[in-house]
Amino acid sequence: MSDGAGDTTLKRLCQAMGHPARFRILTLLAEKERTVNELVWRLELEQPTVSKHLATLLKAGLVTFDVDGRCRCYALSHGDLVRRMVSSFGAVYRQMEEGEAGSGPVPGGEGSLPKR
Repeated sequence: MSDGAGDTTLKRLCQAMGHPARFRILTLLAEKERTVNELVWRLELEQPTVSKHLATLLKAGLVTFDVDGRCRCYALSHGDLVRRMVSSFGAVYRQMEEGEAGSGPVPGGEGSLPKR
């Protein structure tokens, strides 16, 4: 890959997936579409924090949303492609973590969410 637009896109994609809360959002959206309020409840984070993470994921092209009345319903962009990417990334991470003694929680796994 050469320097240029492709590198910028790859960097934005990796940065978006690299934060545990954003990866957990992607994992939740891989299950089904969700509103911001559902994500706030599941992540146990404040609404402004979740909205900031969603904005990063939107900018990276990983999520999209539809407006239903006053609510935004978020979903993965490119459906199965992003779903497979999230699943593969999680599997690689889990495998790497299993090889390290005393490792921390797996993104998307139980206990991996930042607490308020």
